[in-house]
Parts: sequence; structure tokens; C-alpha cells
Amino acid sequence: MGILLGLLTALAYGGGDYVAGLAARHAPALSVVLYSKLLGAAMLATLAWVTGAPPAAGSVGWSIVAGLSLGLGSFLYFRALAGGDMGVVATVVATWTAVVPFGIGLALLGERPSMATQLGAFIVIVSIALVTGGVKRKPVTVTGHVMGTVARATPGGLVLGGFFVFLDLADASRTPLWSATWVLLAAAATVALVLPFTAGRRPRGGRTWALVAATGVCQAVATSVFAVALGHGLLSVVAVAAALSPAPTAMLAWWLSGERLARLQVLGLALALAGIATMSLG
Repeated sequence: MGILLGLLTALAYGGGDYVAGLAARHAPALSVVLYSKLLGAAMLATLAWVTGAPPAAGSVGWSIVAGLSLGLGSFLYFRALAGGDMGVVATVVATWTAVVPFGIGLALLGERPSMATQLGAFIVIVSIALVTGGVKRKPVTVTGHVMGTVARATPGGLVLGGFFVFLDLADASRTPLWSATWVLLAAAATVALVLPFTAGRRPRGGRTWALVAATGVCQAVATSVFAVALGHGLLSVVAVAAALSPAPTAMLAWWLSGERLARLQVLGLALALAGIATMSLG
């Protein structure tokens, strides 16, 4: 069940990333991040209030830390994208996002998934790198330039990987709706601090706002589902499955936007399926 919920998380995050990409064609990317998170938090808070879900005081602190990590990681990611080769940046960030919770779960939290699950998780991490790294771009031949791009992208990946860890420490599965609400609010607050320094402006036009709202819904669903998933599986397993979000983003871009999948991306998608199947055997 944990792996399935992790995959649903990846699907929702991946769908949100695809829609956010469409919205970012008409508004600054960080502005899309800010308002989508605010709308998602409002939706979750309303749903929690209507359903009578009680807020758990003990989870608020770590949920806010997770949200700060998500907001800061998003800012670092976009800054790295602006300053380096996008394909390399996306690969590094996506890989670290999976490796950090996997490593911390095993090394610090004492998690001991089966050998089959660990092998499957490793295959999935490799597949994430292939899916993100397979995006067609101009070849980069200068080693120093590549290493510089990796250095710029790594902080964002580490911080975004920490988001999964902090949400696990929040014991978010007890109150997933409220925990996800605090996460999105804290992430929005973090982005709001840096937005004035990036010449950001509000999205304009009904279509753009609709895309921003759809992004917010996807992020709200993804964060809530991941919180629930943590109650049904190990962090080292669930987070790796959730980190597969680049795969549905690539598939949606191929299916809906007519973008061609590179050979490495196709290989990555095939490896992802193999890795998931191997993880399920454990």
C-alpha cells in the first residue's frame, strides 16, 4: 500500500509540474509556485474544516519545517535552472530528492527494507536520472562547466530531499490534511520572501489562473497522499516512489503537448516499471 500511495504522490506531483510548466509560460515561475501553494493550502484547510479533521499540535512544527524546506528547495531549483544547463540541473535535483530520504531512512532511522526492495529502489533512482537527463539539449563538453552546474543544482536537491524526511518526522499520517496545509503555507511564505527580489508579478488572465489553481490542487493532493503513505510504508521506500514525479511529467508532455521522448527517457520509464515491480516483491 505504501508503494502504491507513493506512486499516486508521484503522479499528482508530476501532473502539477506539467500544469505549472504551462502556467509559467504566461507568468514568472516563482509566482506560479507561490499562488498555487496558497490556493492548495486554502483548499486543504477548507476540506479539513468541513470533514472535522482535528489538527494535531505535535505535527505542526515539523510540518512547517518541511514546508520551509519545500519552498527553499523550489527557489534553489529555479535559480539553478536559470544559471546552468537545465538537463543536468533537473537530473541532479531529481536524483538527490530520491537519494536523501532513502539514505537517511536506512542510515539514521534504522529502516531495513528487504534486499528486493532496496534493489528496486536503486533501479528507480537510476530511472529518475535517465528520465530527467534524457531531455534533448545542446551537448555540454566542458567538464568544468558540468561540474559547476552540478554544484549549483545539488543544494536544491538536498533541500527538496529533506522535505520528505521532515514530513516523516512530523508524523503527518496522523493528520494528513492539516499537515499538508501547514506544509503548503510555509512553502508559500518562503517563496513570498524572495519573490520581490526576482521581479515577480501576479499571474494574469483567466486561463493562467485556472492553470495555477490546477497546479495547487495537484500539489494539495500529492502532499496529502504522501502524508498518508508515510503511515503505510517506510520513508526509504515511499519517498523513492514519490520522487518518480518526473516520469508522469514527461509522459504528459509527450501525450498532451506532442513533445518527443528521447531514448534515454524511454529507457528510464522502462527501468522505473522494472524497479517498481522489484520493490513490490519485497
